[in-house]
Amino acid sequence: MLPTALRARLSAQAQRRSLKLSTALRVLLDERLCDLEAEEQLSRAEEWQRAQVWASWERYQRSENREVPWGDLQALFDAALGRAGQPKSGSPKTSRPTSKRKSRG
Repeated sequence: MLPTALRARLSAQAQRRSLKLSTALRVLLDERLCDLEAEEQLSRAEEWQRAQVWASWERYQRSENREVPWGDLQALFDAALGRAGQPKSGSPKTSRPTSKRKSRG
């Protein structure tokens, strides 16, 4: 049913994966379909991002962008990264020498 060259390639893949021919065919088909679906999802995400950038650019050109204080941006990222409520930094860290040998610099 498969052309000889294609069957030989499929057989080689089946042997590499220690699978039967029909199982290897299903696995390879599933992997390829997953790749195609991931590419489509990435394409849609990139299109959405481009649309958002263009909308922001157009608002900027019309002077409709409001300024956001830096502290608000930091708080947003801290919350997204799960750092809300944690101190910004602890005590200053000091490093100790790792070797008594002088640097070459």
